[in-house]
Amino acid sequence: MDYGSTDFASVATYASPAVLDYGLSSFDRTFITNLSWLYQLPGSQHLSNPILSTILGHWNVSGITTFASGAPAGVTFSTVSGVDLIGGGDGQRIDISANPQLGYGVRNQNEWFNTSVFSLPPLGYIGNAPRDVYRGPGQNQWDLAAFKNFIVREKASLQLRGEFFNAFNHPQWSTINSAAKFNSAGQQINTLFGEATADRGPRVIQVALRVSF
Repeated sequence: MDYGSTDFASVATYASPAVLDYGLSSFDRTFITNLSWLYQLPGSQHLSNPILSTILGHWNVSGITTFASGAPAGVTFSTVSGVDLIGGGDGQRIDISANPQLGYGVRNQNEWFNTSVFSLPPLGYIGNAPRDVYRGPGQNQWDLAAFKNFIVREKASLQLRGEFFNAFNHPQWSTINSAAKFNSAGQQINTLFGEATADRGPRVIQVALRVSF
């Protein structure tokens, strides 16, 4: 918890900072798990056929697996007219009527949080939304590698290596559109509001042959 997650974060001047600014740090994560591992596949090196034993034996599989919850995030808003509804001061927050956070298995690319609970604050009212109202996308990332060394002669060897980033091609959303926009009737008109608009990239595969001598 803090009043701002940067060295030069500004806090409210007229309203209470404890009400307007105090909240979860932008780097707060419920959990982060990183697993690094290396495993040599057994058995195939004991094949009686020397060719099969050479090709299939002594393969190594390694990986880095990351599971992490999303970071806290807030919601901003603007109006079509651009009118200043608060008259300066500490600015204005959007109005919120309920918890917008959707449960795991309910939220998706098209609706990351419940957009129906947000509304335009009345003229002259600072708004009641806290600094952080939902959690952004987490991570479920598997990066894998498989490699094998072939001894050519005493001081020369080959390594055949394949690397698979986001090996299971799991969607890794990175950006949620959290900017509401209201028309003169107070209706939210941003069609992308609450949607995932960017990701961390699809599966990437690269293969390399390394010669050491």
